[in-house]
Amino acid sequence: ADGICIGDPLNYKIFDFSDKLPNAEDYVFIGTYVWQIPGSGTDYPIAPGESFIIAASAIDHSKTAETLDLSGAEFETICDKYKEGGQADAAAVNMILACTIKETALGNQFGKFTDGAWVIFYPSVPLRHDGEYLESNYANNYGLEVLKADVLDAVDFLKTENPDDKRLSGDLDAGWLKCNTTGGNQSVVRKIQETLEDGRIVLQDTNNTSEDFT
Repeated sequence: ADGICIGDPLNYKIFDFSDKLPNAEDYVFIGTYVWQIPGSGTDYPIAPGESFIIAASAIDHSKTAETLDLSGAEFETICDKYKEGGQADAAAVNMILACTIKETALGNQFGKFTDGAWVIFYPSVPLRHDGEYLESNYANNYGLEVLKADVLDAVDFLKTENPDDKRLSGDLDAGWLKCNTTGGNQSVVRKIQETLEDGRIVLQDTNNTSEDFT
């Protein structure tokens, strides 16, 4: 898992970078920040059928609310800003805040899961540094370009049933899933495609969130 990144993409129909980058259609543009799993390349092996959890805060949340115990999560998103604010730095491995494209949006260190999209990618080229991001057709709205060929998976969540609100182009995600509200105690779960004889679970992945998740 070393080096895998997760970021929130901009709406491809609204933000245009074609005058800044040749072949802009070959990229997806991250709009807020990128979190990256640390490691030198072999520190966090993931065997076929295994999984890992990235938590915003890897603590037992069930002690204070009717929610999940995330104290067993392997990774968490936390940076100095939140440590200084009093958030406990749990035992999970800290993700790297690799890019902060929009510093003012860091009020929630792992973004929102309603009306938002996510891409998981393994960068084949070094990521741009802060201050080097590309400006879109909207003044003072910047993006970090990521080759679509580097994307491992992508999911699109909407608050509406309007396909015009999709953020991801169809070649990354042909569908979307409606997620009603922040704090609505909803979970998005990928469907199981099959269970092999040795017990390994194979998850469904057709690059269509409408079909692959419930």
